[in-house]
Amino acid sequence: MSTDSGLHPDNDPRYMTNFPPCFYCIHLTEIGTQTSLEGWKCTAFPDGILYPILKWYWPHNEVYPGQPVPDVFESEVQEINGKKFKMTVEGKWYEVEA
Repeated sequence: MSTDSGLHPDNDPRYMTNFPPCFYCIHLTEIGTQTSLEGWKCTAFPDGILYPILKWYWPHNEVYPGQPVPDVFESEVQEINGKKFKMTVEGKWYEVEA
């Protein structure tokens, strides 16, 4: 009997929240509020992540002027049923090698 429930981050409620993309980034250092989006910080924006990035208006796949380090969005690995997934800068999940 297969133990694979077919769960994928795109249809798993645990990963379908409306979090900013930064929530899934390895460079995130501080999680801010969900409502006002204040207090979010990372290595690229230690004084606060830019609002358009937090709202998915600007993809953070390139270095923006004023960043103290050249870090850009890099997804953490999420594991579901033994499968590993990462998120693209556009918010799409894809499976990665184990």
